[in-house]
Amino acid sequence: RGPVEHAGAARPSVGRLEVDDLAANGGVDRGELVGQPRGHGSRAALLPRNALLLQGAGIVAWTIMDSIADLLGTGETLVLPGVYDSLSALLAELAGFPAIFLSGYCLSATRLGEPDLGLLTQTEVTDAARRIVTAAGAFLEDQVWPKRCGHMARKRVVELEEYLPKLRAALDLRRGTLFHVTARTDARAPLGLDEAIRRARAFAEAGADAVFIEAPESLEEMAAIRAALPAEVPLVANMIENGKTPLRAAADLHAAGFQIVTVPLAGLLAATAALRDVYRTLRQDGITTRVADRMLRFGEMNALLGVEERYRREREWLD
Repeated sequence: RGPVEHAGAARPSVGRLEVDDLAANGGVDRGELVGQPRGHGSRAALLPRNALLLQGAGIVAWTIMDSIADLLGTGETLVLPGVYDSLSALLAELAGFPAIFLSGYCLSATRLGEPDLGLLTQTEVTDAARRIVTAAGAFLEDQVWPKRCGHMARKRVVELEEYLPKLRAALDLRRGTLFHVTARTDARAPLGLDEAIRRARAFAEAGADAVFIEAPESLEEMAAIRAALPAEVPLVANMIENGKTPLRAAADLHAAGFQIVTVPLAGLLAATAALRDVYRTLRQDGITTRVADRMLRFGEMNALLGVEERYRREREWLD
């Protein structure tokens, strides 16, 4: 789709693959990335960094980064909570997740205050990746642009023959790096499960590291997807609360043969409910006392952000 604007900013990379390279040369309108969180100042050196995966954006990794393949190689299902800014990425990291997912839906909601209906541009997604993470992987989608959330109505997909060259380009571009490429199809809704499985098989044959059929609508459909793909091909399940796909625990998905589980909206849904309640209370009462037990204390927030470490460094410079 053409080069991505980058306004002179340093471009995050893994090996020799950069965020802009994937977006421009891969020919995909919007991807989902994996990498190391950017941090603030030396914060990245103060805390070990997990791995972060982004829908429409990126991932977080250890200071010495584990590749996505390494994480999958443990034999455990890789659960990726959705994040949308540096604070949510930090909280997911502190919760102990080995990887996190930057959601396009979340970015559209928090950056634009708009639904995920293609209003968020490629440039805005890659800018978010620069601010939050260094890319270590991507989900490449086959939707017609402007794309939309995989659990929304009226999706359209490009022809398989148009998508496959884009996938091959991304796979060729990442050669010699640890960059992980997941091929995603949204064909289930507009064209049916059989066509979605046909595409998924083609993605696996093309060499995708993992395959993702978005929004199956029953346990039986999920089982059919697993049965149709080679056992060695990792599969992705996308768990959206009250979405189209049955909500299942990570252990159940592991038993069903799904190695990567994205949970893109849980953090945003929880944070939005909390903000709504606090703002309503403040408007009604003129004070937040009634909901204070649901808020961090000021000192707790400062500790989370590492204020004491900043003070220590400041003293060193002043002395």
